[in-house]
This record gives sequence, structure tokens and C-alpha cells, in this order.
Amino acid sequence: MKKILIIISGIFGLSILVITIFLYYMGMFISIDIKEKEMGPYTFAYIEHIGPYMEVGKPMMELDTQLREAGFNSVNGIGIYFDDPSKTPEDKLRSHIGSIITAKDMDKIEQYKDKFQFKTLAKTKYLVAEFPIKNQFSYILGPIRIYPAFSKYLNKKGIPIPNTGIEIYNMENNTIYFMMEYTK
Repeated sequence: MKKILIIISGIFGLSILVITIFLYYMGMFISIDIKEKEMGPYTFAYIEHIGPYMEVGKPMMELDTQLREAGFNSVNGIGIYFDDPSKTPEDKLRSHIGSIITAKDMDKIEQYKDKFQFKTLAKTKYLVAEFPIKNQFSYILGPIRIYPAFSKYLNKKGIPIPNTGIEIYNMENNTIYFMMEYTK
């Protein structure tokens, strides 16, 4: 019986160690550095999505495929999330998800304005934090780490917390840039 308990506790300890190493690798324990800086402008093709934020990946990939078939060479994605998921029912969450248009492809917008929706976010001041993209799990861990840090930062400064969060998925740098517009 003692041998079984020793083996079970060893397996449990090893499991905890493996999970901890994985979470460390994923960025779960990195320090969140929030900066106030100007970002943009960003012109992007997008689709409107209503429903759980966890379900935006598939329509984002479908739009990316359609854009590539039309000759766009987008590399970076964008998500604008309009509602606080802690205050809004999942089936009512609104977002615009899409692909950022490269400078080389800007001249194609006019030709495809009837096929795709386009929008530009002006250059403005945002709260910005970065999170590494290691794999698909990064898209879950990033918001879990960043949005509470934004809330804490804004609360400390006495600034109201906006509902809208913006995420730039920079695939060239394997980084998610989390942005939140705010007013002082």
C-alpha cells in the first residue's frame, strides 16, 4: 500500500511540475508591462460576429482565405471586442474580426469594397500590452492575463474601464498586441 501511495504522489508531483513548466512556457507568469502609446492607423477587412468570443477563430480564418483568393496578402489579424463578457450574455457578444490590409494592398480596397467590409482605426493613444503567441492556447491565456491588468491599471488611475478591447494578432512577431482606448 505504501508503494502505491509513493507512486501516486510521484505521478501527482510530476504532473504538477509538467503543468507548471507548460504554463511558464506559455507566458502565464510573465510580468505584464502596460504602456500608454499611440498605435495605428490600421485599415482592415472584417466581418461582424455575434456570439462567444471563443468562436471567432473559424470565421476569421474563412475571411482570411477569401482575402487571399482575392489577392490580398494580409499577415496580421485584428479583433475588436465591443462587450465585456462578464456583463454581456455570450450569445450577445459583438465583435469585428478580420485581417489588416498591408500597404501594398491598399489600392485593392476600392475594387473589393462591394465584396468585403473595410474599416480604419485612426492613430490614437491606447493602453497597450503584449503577449506571446506560442500556440492556440495563447489566444485564451492572453485575455485572461491582460484584461484584468488593464482594469487594475485604469482603476489605480481612476479612469473608467471601457468595454471595448482591441487585439492585433501580429503573426510576423508571434505577438498579440492588446489595446484599449481610454480617456484621461
